[in-house]
Amino acid sequence: MRDEQKPEYPDKLNPVASGGKTAPPDSTSGPGHRTEFEEQIKYERLLFRLSSSFVNLPADKVCAEVEYWLKEISEYIGADRSSFSQLDPQTNNLSIVHAYSKYEDTPWAHEVNYEDYPYITAKVKAGEIVRVERVPDDCPPGAEQETYRALSQNTKSFISIPFRLDDAVMGVFMFSSRKAHKAWPDSQVQRLNLIGEVFANALNRKQMEDALRESRARFKGSFDHAALGMIIFDPQGRMLEVNPFFSRLLGFPEDGLLGRDIFDITHPEDRDISRKRISQTMAGDFQSFRLEKRYLGREGDIVWARVSSYLVRGADGEPKYFISHVQDITESKKTSEKIKETNTALKVILDQRETEKIQQDKEMMSKLEALVLPYLEKLTNTPLDQEQKVYLELIRANLAGIFAPCAHGFKILGSRLTRTEMLVADMVKKGQTSQEIADLLRISVPAVYFHRNNIRQKLGLRGSRANLNSYLHSLD
Repeated sequence: MRDEQKPEYPDKLNPVASGGKTAPPDSTSGPGHRTEFEEQIKYERLLFRLSSSFVNLPADKVCAEVEYWLKEISEYIGADRSSFSQLDPQTNNLSIVHAYSKYEDTPWAHEVNYEDYPYITAKVKAGEIVRVERVPDDCPPGAEQETYRALSQNTKSFISIPFRLDDAVMGVFMFSSRKAHKAWPDSQVQRLNLIGEVFANALNRKQMEDALRESRARFKGSFDHAALGMIIFDPQGRMLEVNPFFSRLLGFPEDGLLGRDIFDITHPEDRDISRKRISQTMAGDFQSFRLEKRYLGREGDIVWARVSSYLVRGADGEPKYFISHVQDITESKKTSEKIKETNTALKVILDQRETEKIQQDKEMMSKLEALVLPYLEKLTNTPLDQEQKVYLELIRANLAGIFAPCAHGFKILGSRLTRTEMLVADMVKKGQTSQEIADLLRISVPAVYFHRNNIRQKLGLRGSRANLNSYLHSLD
C-alpha cells in the first residue's frame, strides 16, 4: 500500500484517455488458452442461452435470473467478483442491484458506495470504459481512492463497462480478479457490452412492469375506496368495472352490474342526452363531458347524479373505454324540489292575498259610492256659501285621494304619484279645469301645471299627444 508517496501512473483506464491504445491480449483471459474461434463459439452459445432465459420471463423472476447469469458470466471471462449497478435518472446516482463473489469471506459488492469511487463514477456517467490490468501500476492520477480500495480488497485487475439503453447510460458492469492480473481485450469488452444490453432490456422491462403494476394498484385502491361512484365502460356502453360505492348507490351487489349496458340503469328520459354526449366525445368533439342525469336503482328508485366522464384512447387514437365519476346529488335535488314547491305554494298564497285585497278594495269603493258619495251629492245641491263649497270640494278631493289606490285600474298610480299628484290626477279625470283644481286645492295655476307635467312624465306621456284625462279613464 502506497500512502506516503503515490507514483504518477499512466492513464490506461480507458482507451480514449490513453490515445486509443488498448490493453494487449492476456494469456489468462480464458481458461485453457482457447483460440479466438473457440472463444467466439463458446460466447455465442452463452449469449443464446442468456437471451433465451429472459424471453417471456415473469418480472418477479428477473432479479434471480440476473444473479444466476452474473455468476455464469464471471466464470466465463475468468473474473472472481462482479456487480451490476443501475443509474438513477432522477438523482444521477449509481446503486448496486446485483453482485457475485467467488469468495464467501468478501461480500464486498453489496457494500460498495460509489461515492468512494469518484473517478470510476464520473467515467461511468460519461459512458466511458475503465479497465486496469495491474493494480496499482496501471492506476492513473485522480483514481487514488479507487487504487486504495482495490489494494485493500486484494484486487489485482478490474474493469467497469457502462451499458446503455436507447443511447442513454443505464448502469455499469464491474468485474475484478483477485487471483491474477488480467487483461481486458476489446473482443471481450464488446461481448460484455452485448450481454449488458440483454440485462438492461430485461431490467427495464421489469421496471416498466413493476411501475405498471404499482400504477394499477394505486388506481385500484383509489377506485375501490373512492367516496363517489366510479364506472369504466366500453364505447358500446357495456360496464367493465364498477366500484363498491356505485353498486351500493344503486342497491346492486358488487358484481351485479358488470357486463350490463349502462343505458339499462339510465332513466329513459336521460338516455338520449347520454348517448349524444358519448357519441360526440368519441367523434372528437369533446375530450370529456359532464351532465346531470338520473339512474334507476335496483328497486326502481331514482338516483340523481352529477356525472363527469372522460374517454381513454389507445396508442392508435381509437376509443378504448370511458371512466365516469358519479356524484350522488339526490338529496340536493330533493331539497331543490321542496324549495320549488314552497315557492309555488308561496306564490299561490300571495296571488290569493292580492286577489282578496282587490276584492276588499272593490267592496270599500262600493261602500263609498253607496254610503258616502250620494250624501255628498245631496249636500252639493243645498244652498252653500262659497267657503262651504270649497270645503265640500276638499272633502270630495281628499276622499278621492284616500280611495284612489283602491281602484283596480287606478291602483298603479298609488306607487308612482305623490299625494298631491293623486288629488290632481283624480280631478283631471273628473274633467275639472286647472283653475278649478287650483281653487279647490288653494294653490296657484302654475303649480297645477307643474303637477300635471310631473304626472305625465311619471306615466310616460311626456312628449306625446295623449290626453291625460283619457289616459286616466283608461286605467279603470
